[in-house]
Amino acid sequence: MIVNLLEGCHKASKGLIRVSVEVEDDIIKEIIISGDFFMHPEDKLWDLERSLVGVKVGRTTVLSVIQRFYKENGVSTPGVEPEDFTEAIMKAVGSSVKC
Repeated sequence: MIVNLLEGCHKASKGLIRVSVEVEDDIIKEIIISGDFFMHPEDKLWDLERSLVGVKVGRTTVLSVIQRFYKENGVSTPGVEPEDFTEAIMKAVGSSVKC
């Protein structure tokens, strides 16, 4: 069992996304998403984090989960797209550099 606590950042057109993620055997075990972007409704950010727990780390899989979350929950993130959240997560997983 390999556990890694990783951190990554991505600058979207209308905000910075910061991700802290704990990965165990290529599966997201914990994730915290923060930054200076807007999400409406605001309380859906925690739901997005919960939807990513248990997901295998991979760009296509993570993007698919986030896109489905947007569609099912009707969230709005002006200037920030599902691809931006995916990029922040992939930067965290692929780098040992702190934000």
